[in-house]
Amino acid sequence: ITEALIVFMICKDNMPIRIAEREGFIHFFKTLCPLYKIPSRSTLTIRIEEKYKMCRSQLKRMLDQVHYISLTLDICTVMNSTRSFLVITGHFINVETFVLESVCLEAVHLTERHTADTIVEQFHEICKEFSLNSSKIASITIDGAVNMQKAVELFSNSSKWVWCFAHITNLVVQNSLKNTPELDKIILQIKRIVTYFKHSTIPSEELRAEQLKRGKSEGNILYLTQDICTRWNSTFEMLEKFEKLTPILATILASKDHKDSPQMLAGFHIEVVSEIISSLAPFKEATTQISGDKYVTASIVLPLCHNVLDTLNELKLTTNAAMELKKNLLKEIQIKYVPLERNKLLTIATLLDPRFKRVYSFSSLFQAEAISQICRKIREKTKEQDFLSVPERSPPKETKETSNSIWTKHTERLKNHLDEESYSSQIQPELKLYFKLAVQPLSEDPIKYWQNYKAVSCIGRSCLKILYSNGVFCGFRESCLCQETR
Repeated sequence: ITEALIVFMICKDNMPIRIAEREGFIHFFKTLCPLYKIPSRSTLTIRIEEKYKMCRSQLKRMLDQVHYISLTLDICTVMNSTRSFLVITGHFINVETFVLESVCLEAVHLTERHTADTIVEQFHEICKEFSLNSSKIASITIDGAVNMQKAVELFSNSSKWVWCFAHITNLVVQNSLKNTPELDKIILQIKRIVTYFKHSTIPSEELRAEQLKRGKSEGNILYLTQDICTRWNSTFEMLEKFEKLTPILATILASKDHKDSPQMLAGFHIEVVSEIISSLAPFKEATTQISGDKYVTASIVLPLCHNVLDTLNELKLTTNAAMELKKNLLKEIQIKYVPLERNKLLTIATLLDPRFKRVYSFSSLFQAEAISQICRKIREKTKEQDFLSVPERSPPKETKETSNSIWTKHTERLKNHLDEESYSSQIQPELKLYFKLAVQPLSEDPIKYWQNYKAVSCIGRSCLKILYSNGVFCGFRESCLCQETR
């Protein structure tokens, strides 16, 4: 046992430094290793500071070797406080391992108003500290806040910022729910029922006991959750849990012991709830897919948009309220999703992903412009050296997807897609060969696949590593977060 191991445990699990003074911690180490002298709180503080400085230096050296980096900016408010932090995360491909890396560069305490000038000032300082010049920064992912957009435009040109897809999806669903007044009464009634169970011990305990009676184990018991007005997926989760617990809720609320309880939804309204869940499920799956930080996400934005649209179009509904919601969702998709293809970074990333290539496009014009831009960049990279390499032509493995996944539409689209054999005479040979090879399965890692295409991968490094979602949650464990004194 060493101080380094204790420091690692504290940092990795966000544990308080004062744990070294707690009785259980001391007893554990005395039992495990009686002769070991547990370091004091002050000693651990010093060791953590030393570890932090060492890791920071290692990160700076790593970033010096990186060709391109993608950044995400977000402002988070610490739980149970009004303190806000500007959190900047970097995403890049490790030049030695060719693996996608994600690191938190800085969490800056914002003591002034969150104006664009304040944000860009802090952003400049951090970029200067890590030697991140404008040419190295491939993209900056932000939410749709006006102050964030203006800050990025002040820092760099507008072509480098991309709007967080999760935030866009949040707006699509929230606007659609807002524009479907028939759902208001149903959702409001569900919220009343949820409030009744959450604020009263007896019905809450009955809900738990009834699930145990029906074979649920203690660890799998479902509890009703209330929605949060700023997060559409919390509304989805509330409706989903309500639907699953409907038989039990109906039994409890019908009991004589709950005369003052809210009225249970009628069977017709429960059918509406079921169809609302079916309508929102594709957006929930898309949000989950885009929220990863260990795999490429920029290239799946346009495929997700298409697959959500296809899934929604094929959805068969019977209730007027659900059909009205579907109509509003399709309208919002046209407003918010379709214009995303105008962002060349996303179109190029999709084209250079071997799982998608030219399969997804709302506009052939935007796709053609993106291909021309790829060709220009390849010519710049290959002026002095020929990077052409031809991998073995192997058929793609069959991709298995669950029947209720939005990616089943991807399989259907591949069967119907016939890639055009006619290419411009100016298209680069390696890019032409890349497009002619079979589209790879969804399980393929595009970054590893690119190692066979050195010229194309030069462009890919600057596009595909964009993490197209941002957002940092400061929970209870992080509620004591404070800024390093500079």
